[in-house]
Amino acid sequence: MHADHYFTIGTDHISGGTPCEDYALSGTLASGAVFGVVADGCSGANAHTDVGARAISWAFKRMLEDSQAAPGQWFGQDFPALFPAVFHQHQYAGAPEDYLATVVGVVGTPDAASVYVHGDGAVVVRYADGTLRLIQFSWWENTPFYLNYKLHPEVLDRFMRPFADGVIEPFTQTTTTHKPDEVDASPAELQRFAMSDMYGGHILQFRPADEGIVAISVLTDGIEKVGALSPMVVAKELMAFKNFEGSFVKRRVMKALKDFRKLDQVPRDDLSVATILFPTKA
Repeated sequence: MHADHYFTIGTDHISGGTPCEDYALSGTLASGAVFGVVADGCSGANAHTDVGARAISWAFKRMLEDSQAAPGQWFGQDFPALFPAVFHQHQYAGAPEDYLATVVGVVGTPDAASVYVHGDGAVVVRYADGTLRLIQFSWWENTPFYLNYKLHPEVLDRFMRPFADGVIEPFTQTTTTHKPDEVDASPAELQRFAMSDMYGGHILQFRPADEGIVAISVLTDGIEKVGALSPMVVAKELMAFKNFEGSFVKRRVMKALKDFRKLDQVPRDDLSVATILFPTKA
């Protein structure tokens, strides 16, 4: 098993003279499991949310390093209960707004893999037969549920208020599948979730060996803002690995972005990718 990551600034931040507010990490844990995580700081906060993206990524890594959970149980009850406090320990400077960042992480072994989402972003799954599955996460009125809200009760109460009666289901998961023998991707499948389902974060479970999964990538929502390209077109290029040695994600994403630029399609927003690979059956 192997993991790698890459993140890059978007043109909106370049032209505005602001820093990249995305971040990514990946690696192998002492248990032998492999992880990847991406984070996206809130541009609308007008704060140093690049700091928050880094802090939440390292807090996620720390949670996994300290976990005694069995494979497939990494994001059980202890994780959502402890994650805000560990995130708080990684907050070393600035105002609360600096730590408004989404997080999407994945951890896995050949037999089990889990994805954790707190906010928005995406997951791309590549199967041995060439099928790609793109799963995107979004929030009502484009207002993600940031983990840092849990550290500030008055802010949390204000965010939760519109969803108190359960009428609004604020979280949407959109799944699109593209098979190699088909020209177009399948129609999108939409699932909506109530706020009560989302408080501890959103979790997806996979069984790589049984499902024939070659790779799982987690991405920030910058995948939706690469020029005028559809997210599936972007996903196909980002997952078109030629080999899996060394910095395979950095090489692939940088090549894809270079090719996109030739088509005058450039990332308007920051973009982060972290990918873990799984051994395939002979």
